[in-house]
Amino acid sequence: MKNFLSLVLLFSFLGFSSAVFAQSDKIDLKEINKNRLAFEKKSMYVLGGWSVANFTYNGAVLLGGVKNGEAKYFYQSNIYWNTINFALAGGGLLFGKRNTALNYSQTLKAYHSTQKVLLFNAGIDVGYIMTGLYLRERAKTRTDIKTTNQFLGYGKSLIVQGGFLLLFDASTYLLSKRQSDRLYDIPVSLALAPNHLQFTYRF
Repeated sequence: MKNFLSLVLLFSFLGFSSAVFAQSDKIDLKEINKNRLAFEKKSMYVLGGWSVANFTYNGAVLLGGVKNGEAKYFYQSNIYWNTINFALAGGGLLFGKRNTALNYSQTLKAYHSTQKVLLFNAGIDVGYIMTGLYLRERAKTRTDIKTTNQFLGYGKSLIVQGGFLLLFDASTYLLSKRQSDRLYDIPVSLALAPNHLQFTYRF
């Protein structure tokens, strides 16, 4: 009798578990892609904001009377750098993809594509910093004062701008990866649709 009751309880539990875990829910892929694009847009605003801040500060310093020496080339280089940064941020905002009607695999591909670009850029950023350090060292061997100041100023600018871009690209990559990793956390059988991912738990 005891064994019979145990079997009844076991099968009742299995039946209840199946009923609970068989409930279907949906992850809104369109909403996920909206969030992805919103995040990428915000990152472009950060880059653009950095550019505008550089234009304002470095321009003000140059107009305020810095006419020569290492400082002149440092502030000039910062403005040149952020002309490029501003163009990249503006281009990203104006011409970035806005399609949210992606299926599961397309959504992952979009995340991975962005993350690959960010990792590639981070590698280039390290190169900028190393080049800046190299120019600072080369300045020690120059005898011409103008060239020395140029190497020192441009080198310092490369280190500062490269350091910011490395921080920007690395942090953007990590935040993007944290978003995309959630798509792997679905312990389910998948049913794909254009805008929704339906998943069903099975016991």
